Amino acid sequence: MYYLSLIVFIGFIGIIVVFFDALIEFLQKLKIKHSLKKGLNQEAKSILFQIPYYQKLSPQEKEKIEKSIIIFINSKDFIGKNIPVTIEMKVTIAFWACFIILHLNMGCYENVKTIYIYPHTLFLQDKRANEGIVQEQDLIISGQATQDSIVLVWDEVKKEAFSLSKENVIIHEFAHEIDYLDGVANGIPPLPKNKIKEWVKVVLREYDKLKAREIANRYIDKFKLLGSYAATNEAEFFAILSERFFLRPCSLKNRFPSLYKELQEFYNIDPCQVLK
Repeated sequence: MYYLSLIVFIGFIGIIVVFFDALIEFLQKLKIKHSLKKGLNQEAKSILFQIPYYQKLSPQEKEKIEKSIIIFINSKDFIGKNIPVTIEMKVTIAFWACFIILHLNMGCYENVKTIYIYPHTLFLQDKRANEGIVQEQDLIISGQATQDSIVLVWDEVKKEAFSLSKENVIIHEFAHEIDYLDGVANGIPPLPKNKIKEWVKVVLREYDKLKAREIANRYIDKFKLLGSYAATNEAEFFAILSERFFLRPCSLKNRFPSLYKELQEFYNIDPCQVLK
């Protein structure tokens, strides 16, 4: 009798959990529907007009990305760590995250639930074992991605988001989220099966070349555009390629035409043409 009562109780709790999850999802959809009907307010649009890429979009693209921004903002939890979350933060982060997938049919980062915003660069201590010896090193973090959350440092975001410098931490971290979509961050984004072989042949071959130069400490010619951090692993290579693709597209196209072609086909956009 005791075990039967326990099973009934656990089942009842499970039903309550499922009910509340469904209720939260319903209310979220209702909120998004209401927000889409209202559209972005003037404050949000004034923030967008400060972003160079937004000004380059066609009216149809602007309408599409504004809807994506509304969905993004209303489907993620923005949590400030020792900093108040503002509409500027939400709109800026949402724009860049949505912009890089503007021409992809992949939803709105449904896997990402929470965005943590810190005011300043983070310093973390990392312990790693190398041949049985544990080494400690300080890591400087301006952003970090896991499969369900993003960490961003607002100082870095604001410094990069309103210009076309070659680095953008939002693009970088959300490129990792794209990479995660097939289950593992390995530098191969979710591609049709018939495209994977060519991606590996072209993109990861260039990674191997960069890695060899990093080991030899020889960053010359075209590889200077990518920098040493791109040689960390295949996932970082893809994230940094994504940054250069959107922010230094013509330079990337001139120096790595085959890489540019693969990224252009994946992201379904030609940023070099857009920025002309």
